[in-house]
Amino acid sequence: MNSSVHGTTHEVPLERLKEENLILLDQVPPYKVVKIETRKVSSDCYISYLGNKYSVPYKFAGRTAELHISDADIPQISFQR
Repeated sequence: MNSSVHGTTHEVPLERLKEENLILLDQVPPYKVVKIETRKVSSDCYISYLGNKYSVPYKFAGRTAELHISDADIPQISFQR
């Protein structure tokens, strides 16, 4: 192993690495990726996404819904006031 002093930091790289207390990549939680799409609620109170139909309460018929899509099986649906 190379234990020579680095020209810029004036430290031994292996010693500097120990001081940095870095987190291993397999211990870092994954980013939560969310994609947002909009859909219009049909008159029969359904939203279509990827060939699936999701029912919503009747009072939202005709309104625009926002789908929050992540790695979950079912998208989260929200409505603007």
